Amino acid sequence: MAEKILDDCDRVLAQAEAGAAPMEQILGGLVAEYTPFAQLWNLVYVDPDVSGLPEASTRAKAIFLRTVKLMERGQRSGLLRGDMPATWLASTFCGLAETAWELTLEGHMGARQAPDFINAILLHGAVA
Repeated sequence: MAEKILDDCDRVLAQAEAGAAPMEQILGGLVAEYTPFAQLWNLVYVDPDVSGLPEASTRAKAIFLRTVKLMERGQRSGLLRGDMPATWLASTFCGLAETAWELTLEGHMGARQAPDFINAILLHGAVA
């Protein structure tokens, strides 16, 4: 299961990294495909050694670093705040993805709502 989640994250990141579209569209694609990141964050948070598989743990760390690089790209484009560390933004994205995934599984939000909620909070915060 860990391998599938890691492969899915790799696929989504590869699409985002290769994108020449405006950063808002690239970030929108990443958010639309949030589920693997939610599952990975949950897996790594619950078991930092990714179930005793050091190679999976190494891959998970590399995926997170690629996510940080994507957030840095968003900062350079002016879409994401430049006054926050990119690591914070990547962690926030992953945490929002995990929360949306769990709330969807528990029936507190619809699967189609989740990307919009993630995007709204990531880009605009929780202010009214």
